[in-house]
Amino acid sequence: MKLKRSLPFILLNILVSATTTLLVIFIWDSTHTVTPITSSVETTPSAITQISPGSLAACNPSIPNEGEEPVVIQNILGAGDITREVVELRRTGSETLCLNGWSLRDADNNEYEFPRYYQLYSDGVVFRLYTRSGTDTALELYWGQGYPVWSTGEELSLRDPDGNVQATFTVP
Repeated sequence: MKLKRSLPFILLNILVSATTTLLVIFIWDSTHTVTPITSSVETTPSAITQISPGSLAACNPSIPNEGEEPVVIQNILGAGDITREVVELRRTGSETLCLNGWSLRDADNNEYEFPRYYQLYSDGVVFRLYTRSGTDTALELYWGQGYPVWSTGEELSLRDPDGNVQATFTVP
């Protein structure tokens, strides 16, 4: 009997609480901006130099010596998940390599062309290419796609400016 008399007050209390919460969230969202967190490298390792696009002209594209494997596609992680999808590449050559004109391509003709100012030095440094959007750093590049690109069993190839395949990798 008491519950029947209290039910309208309980429902009114729920309605007022929900309305107040939504109002507070709306006001908070209107008055506060959210800055996305991006990873960055504080210092540039000696093995990689990245020149900002506006500061210098493009480097001269590098073609490796015959028989040299200049960059190895080490792994593809998170294939099919845009939030985790990343290609890990490792510099294996002995001289500076300018990636101007270099690209990664799969069987579906999804293609990423490296920035014209991106240079790699020796020392076996691992760098990453993320499929999603982000801010490029010395060790991380972002493609800016809104969907996953790589799929299991697909072959990925690294091509030099002349279109020659320099490395291949099959997505696990």
